[in-house]
Amino acid sequence: MVSANAKGVSARGGSDEQPVVSSGRWVAFTTASPVLKSKHASITLIVKDLVTGAVRRLEPAPQQSPPGATRPFGGVAWDWSADGKWLLVGGTWPRWGYDPSFWLVEWPSGVFHRLPFHGLGIEVSKVSADGPW
Repeated sequence: MVSANAKGVSARGGSDEQPVVSSGRWVAFTTASPVLKSKHASITLIVKDLVTGAVRRLEPAPQQSPPGATRPFGGVAWDWSADGKWLLVGGTWPRWGYDPSFWLVEWPSGVFHRLPFHGLGIEVSKVSADGPW
């Protein structure tokens, strides 16, 4: 199971959604599993290495949260770049209102870079990790 942790423990309970595969090695997905998600989060963005079985939670650094936002970040993977070096992510924070932000995440470092657009008017089907946006 892709949502099991590196020790093979099943991600019991909750659902996994919106999987995005990069070059056959990494799968990014959103989970509501109590085994995998961040504490106090409703959903968490996860990347699993299908070669090693390692599971990693992804979220922006605390200083990247908007003023007044609380943690944790609820992220969703949209697309990997063709070279597997970037992951396009959308997400929101609790108590910030529904104003989705979009990020490119460097891979494998996991560093988040905020994109200069946000909000409900974004046509996500036209946004790609390879650009343009």
